[in-house]
Amino acid sequence: MTPEMERREILKPLFQKEVNHRILQRHSCCLGEAVYDVTMVIGSSVQFGRDMIKQEIGTNGIGAGSCGSPLCKKKHIYLKDEVPQDEG
Repeated sequence: MTPEMERREILKPLFQKEVNHRILQRHSCCLGEAVYDVTMVIGSSVQFGRDMIKQEIGTNGIGAGSCGSPLCKKKHIYLKDEVPQDEG
């Protein structure tokens, strides 16, 4: 493994733990916070956050939501069985 790959493997559980903590605290984690705030907390890059969301969460755990965060773009990460469903 390259040093970058090793670093990503070390940061991956930290990212997951912080996002899960925020979901459990607030029922969801703002996608913007996951990409920008969580990555800053764990000392990784924004691109790492984007990659983790694509790899670990995909679109199955993302749904509509809003919060008071200035980073909020009306998309939130939810626990697998709690993603709000569109009524339409």
